Order: sequence, then C-alpha cells, then structure tokens
Amino acid sequence: MDPELQLNLKRLVKWALYFMMLATVYLVFTYLLPMVGILASRLPGIILPFVFAVLLALLIEPLVDVFEKHARLKRVWAVLVSLLLVITGFVLVVVAAVTVIIKEMSSLYWLALAYTDRIIGQVMISVSDIKLFYLQLNLPPQVQTALQDNLQTGLELLQKVLNVSVEAMIQAAGKLPGLLIFLAIAAVAAFLITK
Repeated sequence: MDPELQLNLKRLVKWALYFMMLATVYLVFTYLLPMVGILASRLPGIILPFVFAVLLALLIEPLVDVFEKHARLKRVWAVLVSLLLVITGFVLVVVAAVTVIIKEMSSLYWLALAYTDRIIGQVMISVSDIKLFYLQLNLPPQVQTALQDNLQTGLELLQKVLNVSVEAMIQAAGKLPGLLIFLAIAAVAAFLITK
C-alpha cells in the first residue's frame, strides 16, 4: 500500500474516532442523562415503600417470635397475625387522632364564626380610622392614593393566604389514596420479608 495513502487512512480513522466520541458525548448529554435524571428523581418514591416495609418487618419480628414460640403458630400465620395487630393498632391511633382533630376543628369553626363578626367590625373600624386619620392630615392626593393602594394590597395578600391554606388542605386530602397504596405495598412487602 502506498505510504501516503496509508498515512491519510490513519488520519481519517483518527478523525472518525474523534467525531464518534464527540457524537457519543452529545447523545449522552442530550438523551441519556435527562432520562437518568428523571429516573433518579422518581427513585425515592419507588424505594420508600420497601424501606418502610423493612422497618415494619423489624418492628413485628419480636411479635412473630412470640406467636411462634408461645402460641405455636406457623411462621406465615404468626406474621399475618402480627401484621394485622400492628396495622389495626396504627389504624386505631390514626382514627382516634383524626376524630380528635375533627372535633377540635368543629369547635374551632364555631368559635371562628362567633369571632368573625367582631373581627370584621374591628377591621372596618380600623380601616375607617385610618381613612379618617390620613384625611385629617391633608395629605397630597398621591400619598392618599398610595395609602389606599397599600391597604388594598394588604387585604389582597390576606385573601391569598386564606386561598393558599384552603388549597393546601384540598391537596392533602387528595394525597390520601396514594398514602393508602403506599401502606398497602409496604404491608405486603413486610409480610414477604418476614415470612
């Protein structure tokens, strides 16, 4: 083979390898890394039920041993009984807590209704006092407009805070089915781990 042709062929191969490396780096950064990032962001949500299941399995293991030794149950039945007891206890505690919270919230609701008229009256008196105060000062119209705008902005901010609070409660209620699925997966995984 001609030496000049061989030298040009080596250069061509070298440049082709450089180009392929650059194309590979481009494709990795353009396509592969975003997919890896999406997977990595979802990984804690996928693994968390199994971490909870391991903790639950460690929690019920002494109870399973007691049922195996003293009640002479087979391991599967001891695990089932232990899981049922722990889950029932958890549900009872949650139901009791929710009951107390609902009872307190209902009494707080009636207290809030009782104080609402008084609070609205106080706010209206304060607003009218502020208006009278700055009207007595004979302020320039620009300052009066600025004060009214600031007062309006404060009321809008209070309304936004109340709206955000209501939306947060609605979102929390919307997450309950996901929480129940999470607990079901964790319970089944704990059963399989302990069994």
